[in-house]
Amino acid sequence: MDSKETCGKRTGRFLEAAGEKGIGSLLFYCNMWRREDVRFLTGFNFMGPFVMLLLTSDGKVRMGVACEADYRKACAELPWLEDVTLEAPDMATIARGWAALGLEGALGVSGLDLLPVSLLRGIKNSCPKVRLVPITEIVNRVRMAKGPEELELIRRSAGLGDKAYETFTESIRDGRNAYEIMADVERAVKSAGAEDNFMIIGVGGTEVMAMAPPTDKVPVKGDQVLTEITPFVQGYCAQICRTCVKGKPSRAQIKGYDIFLRAEEAAIKVMKPGVTIVEVAKAQNDVFRQAGFGDYVTTQYTRTRGHGLGLWQSEPPLINEESKAVLKENMVLIVHPNTYMPGVGYLVLGDPVVVTKDGVEVLTKSDRALRSV
Repeated sequence: MDSKETCGKRTGRFLEAAGEKGIGSLLFYCNMWRREDVRFLTGFNFMGPFVMLLLTSDGKVRMGVACEADYRKACAELPWLEDVTLEAPDMATIARGWAALGLEGALGVSGLDLLPVSLLRGIKNSCPKVRLVPITEIVNRVRMAKGPEELELIRRSAGLGDKAYETFTESIRDGRNAYEIMADVERAVKSAGAEDNFMIIGVGGTEVMAMAPPTDKVPVKGDQVLTEITPFVQGYCAQICRTCVKGKPSRAQIKGYDIFLRAEEAAIKVMKPGVTIVEVAKAQNDVFRQAGFGDYVTTQYTRTRGHGLGLWQSEPPLINEESKAVLKENMVLIVHPNTYMPGVGYLVLGDPVVVTKDGVEVLTKSDRALRSV
């Protein structure tokens, strides 16, 4: 992407939204685990411990980095930045440099909960007239509806998810353990162009209460093998959730899985701009309630019935019956009625969708059947 042009448009949206709240300048802090804001604003993929962006009310963008390699990379790739500062071990260089700008009043901060104490203290000491204000709501609002270039990357990620699921079932069929299954998927998606992949897995029966990192367990006849696969392409991700059975599925597994399939289809059917997230969650939950499993759609067994996707694998809004969010065109979410079912165990099924002007488009193409492998 043209990072200068794209950044200009996106910083303008942030400044406009912040101005409505009486906030002049904005600070974005990202660490290695949560890189979304820096990727969104600049496309910059850093390798060091953290990156900070300062967006002032005049539209100028300054970057602070924590390692020499990121400094050289930022200077080469982002020459349009107002300046790039390399942080020193005392964690005070960035704050001292930005203090010369005379910042005062409300400074909106994204990633405030992630800021190291030493950096936070340095900012407060160097900018005594500044009042730090969290801007989580603004960030979520600006980033929720995706642009065309974002949707293209998410579509590519969804395609990798489809390929990854095929590798997943082949690996189970070959008798590999959970570590090896995950390694096979990782190799497949990264060979196909993914820069990263978030994946969890579950192997077993009624004793499995959720997905988790892999173990050395080898799926045996009758085991359910479930996964959540999330490839990233240039920072953006899509996600696919699937369950299959080693050998022939039991009647209980087939009957249970059918409820999940009907729940996902019910949610997809109601989704369109203007529909509330509560309606999407309720469409899924009501299928379970009508089948006598209403107790298993509570937070005791279910984290959420889906969530947003984009630069993070679990973005707002969470799909639950407490959400206040409303669907808008070009939002991307995964619908996944993942939960525990007595007599069967934990099951998962989920597909990413983009909200269109009159419904949704399902981005993955994999069949949703309970596969026997």
